[in-house]
Amino acid sequence: MLPVIFAIYFGYMYVKDKDKRKLMFILAFIFAALSFVGKIIPQLNEFYFFDKLYSFGTIPIIIAVFLTLLSIVRNSKTFEKEFKAFIFVLLSNIFFVFLPLYSHLVWLVFTQLFGFSSFLMALYLTLRRGMVGDALFLLAITSFIATGFGLALDFGLAFNLFCYGYSFVFIALIFSYAQTDKKWSGRSFFKVKQQLDETKETLRELEVEYRTVFESASDAIFIADTKTGLIIDCNQEATRLVGKPKQDIIGKHQRTLHPQKSDSEDFSETFKIHAQGESNFIETQIITQNGELRDVAIKAATFKSGDKKLMVGVFRDITIEKRNQKDLANALKSLSNNLEKINTLNEKLKVMSSITRHDVRNKLSAINCNLYLLKKKYADKQDLVDRISETEQSIKATERILDFARMYEEVGSKELVKVNVEKTLQEAAAMFSGSMPKIINKCQGLEVTADLFLKQLFYNLIDNSIKHGQKTTTITVSYQKNGKESIKLVYEDDGIGIPIETKAQIFSQGFSTSGSTGLGLFLIQKMIEVYGWKIAEEGEPGRGATFVITIPNATNP
Repeated sequence: MLPVIFAIYFGYMYVKDKDKRKLMFILAFIFAALSFVGKIIPQLNEFYFFDKLYSFGTIPIIIAVFLTLLSIVRNSKTFEKEFKAFIFVLLSNIFFVFLPLYSHLVWLVFTQLFGFSSFLMALYLTLRRGMVGDALFLLAITSFIATGFGLALDFGLAFNLFCYGYSFVFIALIFSYAQTDKKWSGRSFFKVKQQLDETKETLRELEVEYRTVFESASDAIFIADTKTGLIIDCNQEATRLVGKPKQDIIGKHQRTLHPQKSDSEDFSETFKIHAQGESNFIETQIITQNGELRDVAIKAATFKSGDKKLMVGVFRDITIEKRNQKDLANALKSLSNNLEKINTLNEKLKVMSSITRHDVRNKLSAINCNLYLLKKKYADKQDLVDRISETEQSIKATERILDFARMYEEVGSKELVKVNVEKTLQEAAAMFSGSMPKIINKCQGLEVTADLFLKQLFYNLIDNSIKHGQKTTTITVSYQKNGKESIKLVYEDDGIGIPIETKAQIFSQGFSTSGSTGLGLFLIQKMIEVYGWKIAEEGEPGRGATFVITIPNATNP
């Protein structure tokens, strides 16, 4: 009954996984079961077939064990050759049953040859790989070999059944152990099916992960065969890019993605370049379903899939960026042209302004000369002399305005360089003649980023103190560092100061409380703005004016 039970058991297992190893054992056990029929039913011994069949009962099982171990030693991925060899041996056994059996020696040698070979292979696998299943195989094969000796040497039915039965017991343990112990079955000769199942499950999980990443990518992705150029896959972003459903993309040639330059081209230029190993982005164009051309940057790489060489290409839509670049280039070109026109116009204005100032000065000089002659001629008429003096003052104010216009034109046109503040203040003070306030210079070692107009700034401040301070006797210029953020340059005088109600207006163009042009402090503020500095008046009325100039370190590297 044991061969029948194991044949049914292996049949059930074979239906589950279609492993031909189990099919081979099914056939082997069926043959073994038939060999016992003559012993179970003595009347059948009268038939030559059943009488001789018992002598061959162990052979198919030994052959099945041998070929199974052989497939393990060879690390066979398939079992086709071993299975065909077993079918051939099985058919040969059936054929030899009908031949006269003159001696058991031939079959003993044949049986033991495979038995000992299986024994050695099982021993090798047990010692080399430490497989528990192969140790059980070793015991099963030993029992089969003993059965063969029992048949050949006529040890009797009891001995043969004992050895034969234990052979099945050991094989049963092998399969039972393999089905219940995953660790062992992963190292047994039946590990192929389990590994295949685990591999399929892993592949399914990887497929889901790959598909999720593939479909959720923000760039369009196409996969094509490098040999045929046919597209075999693409993601959702790819369908949006070209405006086509997947079924209209997959199976088409990759050159259909691009505007064709000629009918004779086999692949697009970017495809050829990437196929040669280029891995950098290449800019080109693709054509959409409605014929629109869109700019893309393509980065591609090749990889092997079985016997095929595939290319995966990432298409990044840069149409908007290219349009923005083009618009920016046009804007820069237009700006450059406008700046050139502005510079040309500015040069013309400077020339005209210079000529105008020169002509006005000449006319004013002529007027001054005539006024001098008139004052000499009518010196006895005081009322007329006073009027002439007022006119002379107006001419001087006009000349100061012309000077301001000349300086204002130059503000911001000079290159900013490192300027020594102490030396610049000394040069500004030297421009005054006659009696003037004492100047205390505390700017030793201070350098700022400015131009030559810094001297004009100090000149205007000193001139303002002399003209409007009324009682100014001392001017102090010092500085203090405000950490790493800024430097404060402080200008102080001891004059009458600036009334609170006029502080907010002193830097306005034309503002004056004494009939002057009101351009001195206005020019200072414009200079300060060019430098990126700030200026504020923080003095107390009656105790003098205090101008604090804040110089950020960012503007004074």
